[in-house]
Parts: sequence; structure tokens; C-alpha cells
Amino acid sequence: MSEPKSAQPFVEALAEARSAPLPFILLSFNYGAYFLAALIALFMDGGISESEEWRIFIVGWLSVPPASLAAGLYAAHCKRTRYAGIESFYPLLLAANALAWVGYFAFHFPPPWLREYNIAPQALRPLVWFLPLGNFLVLLALKSRPFSFAKINKTWVYALLPIATLYVGLNFSGLQGARPNTFALPWPIFNPPEGKDDQGNYPIEKGTIFGVELPPLSVTMTSKLTTALQTPLPLLTGSRLVAWRVDEGEWIEPGRVIAEFESEFLHTEIRAQAAMKIKRKKYQHGEEIEPIRELCAYVEKSNAGRSKVWVICAALGLGLVPLLASRRKTWPALPIPAIAVDLAVPFVIFLLVFDLTYLFEAHHYNFFLGPVNDVLRGKSLLVDINCQYGVGVIYFLALFFELSPIPLNYQGFALLLNTLLVLQYALIYLLMRRVLDSQLFAIVALLLILNANYNNHEYIALPSTGPLRFGITYALLAFFLFRSRFAPQPWVQMVIYGLVGLSSLWSFESFAYTLTAYLCAELYTLFCAPNDLRRKLHHLLPIIGGPTAAIAGGHLLLALFTYLRAGAWPDWSHYLEYLSLYSTDEFGTLTIEAWRAWALFIAVYFLSLLLLLTRAFYTPRTDVTPLAFIAGLTGAGIVQFTYFLGRSHPNNLYHICIPLIFVAAYWFLYMQRHPEHRPQAFAHSTAYCFFVATFVFLAETGPGFIAKWPRSPLYSLFHTPPAEPTPWTAAPSHPEVSRALELIGRYATDKTRIALFLSPEHTTETLMLSQKSHIFPMSNPKQDDLLPSAHARALDYEHQWQPDDYLFITRDTPSLTGIQREVINKIMQQMQGLYADSTEHVYAIQLSTPQKGNP
Repeated sequence: MSEPKSAQPFVEALAEARSAPLPFILLSFNYGAYFLAALIALFMDGGISESEEWRIFIVGWLSVPPASLAAGLYAAHCKRTRYAGIESFYPLLLAANALAWVGYFAFHFPPPWLREYNIAPQALRPLVWFLPLGNFLVLLALKSRPFSFAKINKTWVYALLPIATLYVGLNFSGLQGARPNTFALPWPIFNPPEGKDDQGNYPIEKGTIFGVELPPLSVTMTSKLTTALQTPLPLLTGSRLVAWRVDEGEWIEPGRVIAEFESEFLHTEIRAQAAMKIKRKKYQHGEEIEPIRELCAYVEKSNAGRSKVWVICAALGLGLVPLLASRRKTWPALPIPAIAVDLAVPFVIFLLVFDLTYLFEAHHYNFFLGPVNDVLRGKSLLVDINCQYGVGVIYFLALFFELSPIPLNYQGFALLLNTLLVLQYALIYLLMRRVLDSQLFAIVALLLILNANYNNHEYIALPSTGPLRFGITYALLAFFLFRSRFAPQPWVQMVIYGLVGLSSLWSFESFAYTLTAYLCAELYTLFCAPNDLRRKLHHLLPIIGGPTAAIAGGHLLLALFTYLRAGAWPDWSHYLEYLSLYSTDEFGTLTIEAWRAWALFIAVYFLSLLLLLTRAFYTPRTDVTPLAFIAGLTGAGIVQFTYFLGRSHPNNLYHICIPLIFVAAYWFLYMQRHPEHRPQAFAHSTAYCFFVATFVFLAETGPGFIAKWPRSPLYSLFHTPPAEPTPWTAAPSHPEVSRALELIGRYATDKTRIALFLSPEHTTETLMLSQKSHIFPMSNPKQDDLLPSAHARALDYEHQWQPDDYLFITRDTPSLTGIQREVINKIMQQMQGLYADSTEHVYAIQLSTPQKGNP
């Protein structure tokens, strides 16, 4: 049966793409980059906001892949129908596009690692017409003078294509020349003297000097007269710039005065603490100081000389070493059995990753530990606990601390996070060992992951960037990968469904990553199966129905559990409002910097998508499990990129780099192992560029390993580790917490819930260490303060006060959040407070019912 005439061009294009898969993939990738650049150009005027980043991301992934495939198929159709006899068609078209990209970047975007510059809002506009024009001219030249290009050296063209990509890609490596930092003074606040009331008059003598060290600058304030200042009061209120003592571009030695400000009370001098150069002044003569406004942009001399050119040159040279080594036919076998190496890897991970100092960061930990402590004290999520990081994850942590001997404190949480991190990396190695089918590459890829994902941040384990967010996704992919080994047993598939259902309760982010990975892996397997359409539709039912039933069952069980525990059905607004706050409400404050590695993530996942589609159409296999696994990992990686949107600090890319490194390693090895349809020169050039990119990547992430090395077990084997508190010897992290615990032990030792109002971080820690919860529906004051609905719930809560109830309030009342102040005001309107006791940090106030006639 012949094909309809309307479908004939499409069939011819598919046939041509099948006969020349490499040019088809490269052209589609090139056109995809063009379509993405054109989409970004639409939003360039006025800068790209957070909401526009989301629009570009969503519209881009929905439109760019099909558009690029259509453009690639059109090029294949042209080759088959109009340029069939011209062998240089693909090399010339690819060379023209590569030259267009390189030329455009060389003219408009010089390498940022050579010098710092700003991107003009219209910088991408010419590219929108320049690239199509170049393609049109090439097609026109081939049509009019086909024999002029017959002798083009195809080997050289394919060898230079990866080099051109590397040239453009290095702009997005994150390597940049010396960029000026900005100095924003948080103008010092003159707080009341210790033990005094919150407000009052503070006497100062003429000539009194106040010094504030804010490296790399220092602020010195000298009193101009003898007077009394009311506190709290910013010391520099009313100060105006009277002089800049340096010029822009001038090198400044340490100790030199940079600028002077004057007010009625104070003369202020700002000095350099290190050698630096002022790049831009951001105050004009006579302007009044504004809190947090940037004073200037500067470059420190210690950083100015750190050119990144040497990194690029070193990477270009080092890239030749593994390339030449890879051409060796045979290598001597290791004297150690492969299984012994595999068993040793988890132990090595522990030696490199586990933090023996139990370093923690209270701010991030409290977002989890506040709700966990409340669950352990009888409160319930979605009823009287606010938590932005999910539901199931908090119940999991509460169950862990309830059943394990590890105490609930910062060090105990750090111990758990480090253990989970070691387990996650061990699982990633197991998956790479299976999918990559190369022990050497699995170890190298693991080291890259450890260097980036682990060493990217000063703190070893943050709860929101590790296994608690991403772990379920990798666990599901592991069961999917090893499912064929347990094919006759349905329990493995039930576990996969269960993990999807669990992720829907765990957190929205984990659910999005896990569901995407599941659907991509299963649908790719179904698409590649040698079945007719009817049977594929039949197999589609359990793919959709299984996780749907697991999700529905999980939510039903959670609803019943919540009702039995709290006497109320779960109210998901307690959680969903945080999602709205961080997405549609543009809560994020960091938009994407142009010359960062975000483009590498997009490029690798887009190329993976093209390769997966090509393999599915043209090379059907009986066992597609590895490819389906990569499809799931690619889908998860694309959705994980949303973690970077709106919070686009470069470090956040390292938190989501595991799928990137895994996918890139897989396709690199795939290309090396399948030499069909690709020139050898292209393979060697691609390998060289891959190794150069790897060395640049190591240069960017390597310093983090040096900083964290002293906290690792491997370091402790050769040195005496510093003595740090363990989970069982932990002490309060601040005197305010210690003093609050003393007062609580004195006046509320028999209470399970107390009215505690300390600075936000200390409130959570004090509740946790005292094993009590807050009377009001509050867990972490900073987290609770974000939602207007949380304010309303706290103010609507009615508590039956008893004569022996106490109110514990910090002396540092300016540190309280808005919700804490509102609740205190409500209490004092309803009750009468009697001063009972105090320490240098905390008041204890006994509450009683106001007598009739008394306010």
C-alpha cells in the first residue's frame, strides 16, 4: 500500500535522516540553539525577570524540540529531493552554521574570561536574521554552483565542529575575568545598653569613636558633640556624602580613606582594609545615606590578578592527555578484582564525604527541624504546622528521630543528612556502574559528581539540596533499572508505583522529579517495544493507572491519619501557598547570569532528547532499559532545572548536576562504542572537547574540595581532627538559647507547650532542646512570617491561659519577626503581664487575667 502524497515529503525526510543520522542530529541541535536564542531575544528588552525566565523555560521545552526536529527534517528533505547528488551538502551547511555562531560570538560576545562587560539588550536581535540568512545563502550557492564545493574536506569540517561548539560553550563555563564586587553597608544600629529598656536616651561624649569592621572596608564614626541619642537608632541617620577621597580606577592601599559622610552628630570615614580599586561610585556629593544602598563597586587587588586565561590554556593542553591515552588499544589489567573495587567505592565515598565535625547551618536546618519538633510534640502538618518543604519528608524525619537513638538537635540532623548523602552517592555509583558498563568511567563520573555536588557549598549537607529532595527519584530509577532481574515478580513494579505515590506526599518538588522520571522511562520503553498500536495502548493503562492508584491511596491514608491524629482534615493551603509564593509571586531575588553554566544543562539535555528520539526511531533494540533509564534521567534533569529558576546563584547548578554528569558520560561512551555513521575525526575531536570541558569543570569546583578536606574522615586518618560537639554532646549554640532554657526549666518544666518569643533561629532551637512546642500554630518564625494566612491562623488561635502560664520574650525585640510581634500584642491585649524573672537575654513574664476596670 503506497503512502499518501501529502505524507511523501515527510517519509523522504525520515529516510534521509535515517541514512545520515549524525548530520541530522547536529543540524537539529544547531537549529534548537537558534530557536532558544530567538526566544530569549524576545524578552531581552529591560532585562529578563523571574516570571519571564519561567515562561522561556516552559515555552522553550514545549516548542524548541519540535521546531528543531522540523527544521532538521526540512534540511534532510532538501538533501533528498534537491541536492541528492551533492555530497558536501551536510558538511557545508554545518560549517556555515558553525562559522555563524563562532563569528557572532567573537564579534558580539568576547570571552568573559578575558574581560568583564555588560550585554546590550539588543545583542541577540541580529542573530535572529543572521543565522537564517547564512543558511539561505548556502542553499542558494549549492543550487547555483554545486561543483564549486565538491572538494570540500569533510574530515576537517567534522573535526572542527566540536571545536566551534567548545569555543561558544566556554563562554558559559562560569570562568570570568575580575568582576567588581558591590559594597552595601548595613548601617550599624545603636541598640540599648545591656539590661536596659528597648528605648531610651544613650549619652555620648564629643570625640567618642565607634568602629565597625565590614571587610574589605571599615567604618569609623566620631561624635561631633556631647549629646544623648534615642535608641534604637541607626548611627548614620542623616549622614550625607561630603567627599570622595579616591578616583574611579585608582589603586588604593590599605588604611586609606575612601569616602567621608557628615551628619549633625557624627563624622564618618570609610577606609579600605585591603588593596583595591574603585570601579564605580554609587553616591553623589550631598546624597544622604540609605540603608543597604550600595556605596561602590570595587575589585580587590588579590583577585584582580587572577586571570582565568591560564585555566583555559591548561585545560586545552590537559585535554590531549586522556585523548592520546584513549587511543591505546590495550591496557594492563588491574591486579585488584573488579568486585573488590566496587565494594571499596562506598567506603571511599564515606571517607571523602562524611563530616566528622557535624557542621550545620541553623537557618536552613530550622525550616525542617521546627516542623519536625512540632510533630514529635503532638501537632500535625496541614492542620497547625506551616512547612514549605513538604509533608511526607517531615513525617519521615519525625519517625526517624522518634525511633533512632540519635537526639533531635542540629548535630543529629547533620549526622542523618551526611549518612543519606553517602548512601545517595553509593546508589549513583551503582547505577553508573550498571548503565555505563565501565568501571573506570563510573569512578571518574562519581569523582566529578563528588567534586561538584558535594564541594559546591561551604556547608557539607543542607537538607533542601540533597537526598531529602532528590533521593526518591534516584531510588525509583534504580528499581526501574534492575526490574528485569526480577521480571517474574510483580512486587518490584508495585514498589515503583509506591515510590511515585510516596513522592506525591513527600514534597511537590520530589513529586515533579519522580513522576517525570517515571513517565519518561516507562513511555520510552513502551514506544520502543515491538508491539502494534493496540497492544501499546493496552500496556499504557497500567503505566498510568498504577501510580494514579498509589497517589490516590497515599492521600487517602494521609487524610485519615491526619483526622485521627488532629481531629481535622488536612488543609493543603498550609503547603500550597508556599509553592505559589516561590513561583507565581516572584519571590526569588536572583535571576540568571548570562555567562554561567545554565546553558550547558540545557544543551546536554536537549542533545540527549535528540539522541533518544533518533535511537527510538532508527535503532530498535530488544533491551532498551539503559536508554529508557537515560530517558527518565534526562526528564528528571530537565525538571530539576526549575530549582535554579528564581534562585539562580551559580552554586545552585551544582545541586542539580548529578543527572547532567551521568547523561553526558553515557552519551560520550555511546558515541565511542558505536562508530557507525560518524567520522573518526569527529569522534576524536568530540573526545578532546569533552576532556577539555571536564578539566575546566574541575578547575571551577576543585577549590571546594580543599576547603572541606579537613572535615573528612580521610583527613582524620593522617591528622588529629578538631574536637567538635557530637549529637550526644551538643550544647546550645547561643547564650540566648541557654538563658531561655534556664527560665523554661524554672517556670515551665511541666508544660508541653509554651509561649516563646526569641529571635527566629533561637526560638526553633530552644523549643527543640526543651522538647516543647509553641502554644500558637508557629514552628519556625521566619517560615511562618512569609504567609499572610499563617499570620491570620496565629491571631485567630484562642488559648485558655492559666494563672501559672509564662511568656518568654527576648530582650532583643528588634530581632523578632512580624508574626511574633503581632501575637505578643494580642496576648498583652488579652492578659496582664507581671515581670517574674530575667537574664541578660530573656524576660520571663507571668500572665494573669486582667482585673475588672484595669486595662
